[in-house]
Amino acid sequence: MNTKTADDILRVEDLKKHYAAEQGFFRKANTYVKAVDGVSFGIQRGETFGLVGESGCGKTTVARLVLRAVEPTDGDVWFKPQGKEAVNLVHLRPRELKGVRKDMQMVFQDPFSSLNPRLTVFSIIAEPLMAHKWKANEQRQRVAELLELVGLSSRDMRRYPHAFSGGQRQRICIARALALSPSLVVADEPVSALDVSVQAQTLNLLNELQNTLGLTYLFISHDLSVVRYVCDTIAVMYLGKLVEQTAVDQLFTAPKHPYTSALIASVPAPNPKKKWQTQTVRGEVSAGGNGVQGCDFAPRCPYKVDECIHKVPGIRNLPASGAKHEAACHRAQELSLKGVE
Repeated sequence: MNTKTADDILRVEDLKKHYAAEQGFFRKANTYVKAVDGVSFGIQRGETFGLVGESGCGKTTVARLVLRAVEPTDGDVWFKPQGKEAVNLVHLRPRELKGVRKDMQMVFQDPFSSLNPRLTVFSIIAEPLMAHKWKANEQRQRVAELLELVGLSSRDMRRYPHAFSGGQRQRICIARALALSPSLVVADEPVSALDVSVQAQTLNLLNELQNTLGLTYLFISHDLSVVRYVCDTIAVMYLGKLVEQTAVDQLFTAPKHPYTSALIASVPAPNPKKKWQTQTVRGEVSAGGNGVQGCDFAPRCPYKVDECIHKVPGIRNLPASGAKHEAACHRAQELSLKGVE
């Protein structure tokens, strides 16, 4: 239901990625795992767009599809860098794609495995600069600037990753992502591998960099407390599909999909005097589109009716909620689900 606007830096339309699950006698795919199945959303320039859901729902696959690290089965990814025309990344050739990649970069989940232990910090951060043929003196100056920008010292450029803590390594990853001054940064669970105190420092750094450099984030996480702190808009994903999308405050105060409500209820309140009341989601996860006629969440939904079992719900806008609010639920208008204050 989203419409393309002039402010969209990224526009994903009906994006799909299906993996062959089984092969027959003639090595033909009999069934498919629909990791991403018809995802559509738009990210406005300068905002932080959150993509949330439990592990295995397809969040990271969406990130890799957006960056063309994985080839999509179907769909379009429109990207519009600052001062340039919008291009469909799906149709770009490898040589054309290289010219666009400097405008979109990624921060990975695990700072320990995403840094080469045999390279110095200088070589790690300067690698994208070398790929785009920067001069040696320009590389040294740029790496020093980036280290200072992320809260490290320019003297650290000759050290190796093992000499840094987890939070410092993630700062190095952020500096590498910013080396070519991208317009869009895809942050895939950037704080999930860090201690809680270090998480706050890293999130504050991302906010400061966004305000200073005018960055746009696609922020992927399973931690609702984190996305509530950093995101402007949130899309909830379940089994490869988006089930709800709206502004962050609207999502937490008035969720329209039962799965979203269950996710919010699972977050413990930071108040020792308040009794934690969980909303248990029972039942088995469906096959994710393989042989499922109705809603994928129906086997676990306490509010399901016959229509939910036999008809796939399309995502639609709910104008009665005030702010733009989309949900894929047959009963979204009539249900009164519990959010948080």
